[in-house]
Amino acid sequence: MPFRAAATTTSASPSFQATAPTLAVGDLLFLIQVSDRPSGMQTPSGGWIPLAQVSTEGSRTSVWWRTAEVSEPSSYTCTQGAAGDSVVIVAAISGASSATPRVTSARSSGSQILSPAGSLPSGTATELRVATGASAFSNTATWAAPSGFAERAQARSQVYTSAVLATRTITSPGSTGEALFEASASLADLHAITILVPQQDATGGGSDTPPPTVPALPADARQVHYTYVFCDLRTDELICKDLDLKDVSYERRIGEAGTFSAGILIPEDDEGVTAAKVARILPRHPEDISTGPGRTVVHVYRNGVVWGSYIIWSASVSRQGRGPISVSLSGASLESYLTHVKIRKDLTFTATDQVEIARSLLHEMQTEARYDIHLQMQAGTTDVLRDRTYLASESSTYGDRLAELGKVDDGFEWCIQVVDNGDGTRTRVWTWGYPTLGSDATNYKFQEPGNVLSWQEDVDATRGGTAFQTRGESIQDDASSTSEPLVSDVVLAEDHIDAGWPGLDVTADYSSVTEVTTLNAYATWWATNRAGTVRVHQATVRLEPNSSFGPGNLGDRVTVMLANTWWPIVAGVASFAKRWRVVGLAFKPPTKGAGQEECTLTFQEAED
Repeated sequence: MPFRAAATTTSASPSFQATAPTLAVGDLLFLIQVSDRPSGMQTPSGGWIPLAQVSTEGSRTSVWWRTAEVSEPSSYTCTQGAAGDSVVIVAAISGASSATPRVTSARSSGSQILSPAGSLPSGTATELRVATGASAFSNTATWAAPSGFAERAQARSQVYTSAVLATRTITSPGSTGEALFEASASLADLHAITILVPQQDATGGGSDTPPPTVPALPADARQVHYTYVFCDLRTDELICKDLDLKDVSYERRIGEAGTFSAGILIPEDDEGVTAAKVARILPRHPEDISTGPGRTVVHVYRNGVVWGSYIIWSASVSRQGRGPISVSLSGASLESYLTHVKIRKDLTFTATDQVEIARSLLHEMQTEARYDIHLQMQAGTTDVLRDRTYLASESSTYGDRLAELGKVDDGFEWCIQVVDNGDGTRTRVWTWGYPTLGSDATNYKFQEPGNVLSWQEDVDATRGGTAFQTRGESIQDDASSTSEPLVSDVVLAEDHIDAGWPGLDVTADYSSVTEVTTLNAYATWWATNRAGTVRVHQATVRLEPNSSFGPGNLGDRVTVMLANTWWPIVAGVASFAKRWRVVGLAFKPPTKGAGQEECTLTFQEAED
């Protein structure tokens, strides 16, 4: 039976725990949340990927999805605005294929809503139908599931919201038709979402489906195990996963590429076995263009979960004296690919939501097969409209324009996530958060003495300023005169100026911008984020082998407490206790058979 289980949670708290249902490793999980105070709704803890969102004036329904992992938690942290009322349903589906679920949605009011039809191109699928309701007055409504569907979960919050989940199995391709949900009372906001989850065939996915990439580990595993899976960048077809890498380090960052580096030793006494393995990702001869740097990606698995995916951009082979031959690999995360593709046609957007512009850029990039790296897009909008023009003559890259688009006043954050589907395949998803990624509700703590191994604080006034101006496209109305760029107003760091700071000027260039209002928004972003000195805080910590903290927590807040001679204990309390947002992660796996895994967290300075 593809549907395994569902669990419901209701809460009127700004932050609460949503219970996980009965599940198994590899199950496809869906978390559905409806709240009448959606301003505080953020991606739940645990590495969820946004799938759908329906909003009306008084409520929002959001759906996230992910694959159940070896160390799956028993609950997930969910959030909402103050005085909000939420219902959460978490459902587990077994036997799902690696294809992304198909989603449609609708909104209405009253006591009835038609959940829209889905479309199944082939095979079989589990169809999930969700209906939610909200009212400004007490919501006492109960739901009746559509005819032909099995009701799987239903819950009503303490006052204002309610939700129901129903499923059925689809065995023939084509439209699945509309389905009617009925509530026992009239409601101001009604949302309906249809989710089609393609199922594996009777053989578990077909004879062409490869076996699981990384074997599942016991949930109580007490050691850290890394596997490095090398694949083709465009097709993600397996090249090899049996290389013994040493001195590995890898990073994850928000909105920019993280680095990767590793080494391989080729011994003299293994009859060329290691050398042959390395040649599969680093060809010996230049005429062999079937693999190698520029077209090879390595997926880093930690205890069976993808913690990073990196394009190998360069490699070197060397030998010193009579020592072993050594190979070094260098790369960067998938975000780096976007800076290697130029915008080759003029693109204009008028009064368009900023994340829709971002998605349009990525869709345009992947239109030609040679640039298609199979990025899927998170849905939804920020309700922030932008005007943008990108000219082919500027020879800019998609990555540069995405970075500029997000780093503006009232902008957004983004990154690329890779999820293992449990059948040897992976899904790449471009995800975003507005105004930021991550959650404020997480409760991870790192302490010295304890699991903090080292820490560092850099204070740099050369990276900041107190007066900011941005420059845009050069404007030339008269061919006989010299062109001059558009410039923004000068935006001051008022608090620093009032405190007696000197004038420190910063000018940033945005050559494609043709509107002064846009330049002013960029200048405001700089004044907000780069006022005075730039402080960069880092802490290197020890993670438990089964730690739930990892790359999926980028953007989350953690608590750092230090007690030492620089930060002494005062009146029995640590004088350094900060709650900061994680904007970067750098990992050093343990060496084979020895050593300690290190995780270096880079923080965005924030209020305590």
